[in-house]
Amino acid sequence: FDFDGFNNAKKANDKVLMTAALFQLTKTLNHEAIHELYNAGAFTKTEWKLLTKVANDKFIPFYLPKGSSRRKFYEGKFREEKMTGDREGQTLQDYLIEEAIAHGFADFSIGNNQAIAEETKIQKIFRKLKALILSLIYGLKTTGFNSPLDIFDNIQVLNKITLNDYYGIDSLPAAS
Repeated sequence: FDFDGFNNAKKANDKVLMTAALFQLTKTLNHEAIHELYNAGAFTKTEWKLLTKVANDKFIPFYLPKGSSRRKFYEGKFREEKMTGDREGQTLQDYLIEEAIAHGFADFSIGNNQAIAEETKIQKIFRKLKALILSLIYGLKTTGFNSPLDIFDNIQVLNKITLNDYYGIDSLPAAS
């Protein structure tokens, strides 16, 4: 997400550019949500198997065609992460599948179903994920968490209460 671009558009009161930037932010957040939901085990084996098939058949050719700059970016990123041990046990194809699914969901989340127009099972899985994300957001907002700062402030309060109640101190010693 291009925060500078959004802020410049906001300063210029350019609603078209601001809307485009917010659209891109929505796509980015939903793309990244797929990675976290996958890591958290939010997909059943059947769902992931179906998503993998569609990724191989449609999403990879659509979002990551061979020779494209986006594909080269992910191939390079995979090699770097493999060297640091972040992708242990994962193949390049597994990585491309996950990225392609994330791109597919990001588009789906903003109403662009171009890559999956006839895939109703995929749309059902994506609708489930979108509902899960919206439920999390709604749950946070209805309990008074309206911004990341609200969450961080409450974590700090909780930490202070925990430190005082359990350890009899007001703060942790400074790191040396």
